[in-house]
Amino acid sequence: MKIQAIVRRKRKVRKGKGFSRGELKAVNLSVKEARKLGIPVDERRSTIHDENVKTLKTFLAETQHAKIETEKAGTTPPAKRKTLGTAISELTQVEGIGQKRAQQLASIGIDSVEKLAKADQKELSEKLKISEKTATRWISNAKKIISSGKR
Repeated sequence: MKIQAIVRRKRKVRKGKGFSRGELKAVNLSVKEARKLGIPVDERRSTIHDENVKTLKTFLAETQHAKIETEKAGTTPPAKRKTLGTAISELTQVEGIGQKRAQQLASIGIDSVEKLAKADQKELSEKLKISEKTATRWISNAKKIISSGKR
């Protein structure tokens, strides 16, 4: 589930970059805990909007409900499973890959630098409709990151 904050400014409402510290505090979450849950945080914001607090409470209730359901079923989600946000932030470390391309890569199952390094350039170019040259460059840049241990 994707969670989105809203921001009001001069009678206009728009999507925000994340929730403020005050909004997180209202639902008893620290910034660190929120990021672990995949909740975006905008530390520059200082306002507290009731809609955002309500959204956070709903999100936390749903994640708690999902956790209880998996425990009842006797299955626990894999500890190593990456969230979409962490996969995208990891992939954007590769030179030439931005947010949108990282999202596209994650949607086709490439959610880590290691998977990108092992990917076939021909298959990658066909799935993303990019040139093989670009795919080869991404793969080599991913291999450089792995070999240098920059992550």
